[in-house]
Amino acid sequence: IKTMRACFQEKSCRFIFAGFREAQREHRERESPFNFSTSLHLGNFTYDQTAELVGVPMNNLGVKFASRAQVIRRIYRETAGHPNLVQHCCLALTRQLDESRAREITLGYLDKLPDDEGFRARVLDTFIFNTNDLEKAVAYAVADLERFSLEDVDSRIRRHGLPLEISELEDACRKLESLGVVDQVNQVYKFTIPVFPQLLRERYGGEFL
Repeated sequence: IKTMRACFQEKSCRFIFAGFREAQREHRERESPFNFSTSLHLGNFTYDQTAELVGVPMNNLGVKFASRAQVIRRIYRETAGHPNLVQHCCLALTRQLDESRAREITLGYLDKLPDDEGFRARVLDTFIFNTNDLEKAVAYAVADLERFSLEDVDSRIRRHGLPLEISELEDACRKLESLGVVDQVNQVYKFTIPVFPQLLRERYGGEFL
């Protein structure tokens, strides 16, 4: 550790530590050997990056689009540029193309995306495996709202007999934002992936919380 820190200070070597919860915890600890690092949040892809991620492999596969720009814009909107979900969205579209024996992907294919079991499982499993119980509860409590505030979360959670500190709920919302589940504009949150709350309600029903 001493050698590593010395190399970092001399700028003779650069280290990258990847992680989420453990990385944040170590970064906050004054006595941590890793607290000399600088946090860099890796967000979702931009529209241009998403267009490249979709377009290049599809071209290589010889896949055609009926309305290329419109289809890519819709993919970006449905996945919010999440690399993993873009990949699985494209996989779902190529499956539909194979099954229909058509020559090109149309906008109509994206209407069927919520019905694709592989895509549904990927969206939900990514959420379930990367969140703790409180974060799951917060997301599910407001899954029927298009936009919500911290006060909405507090009200819904208390309604189910779970009185928690506002600081706990605020931290859970921050974690969900870091995970790309929600976006915050001023004091209002919305789900990043439009179809996500629908899929969450359909899989777990009314008693999940």
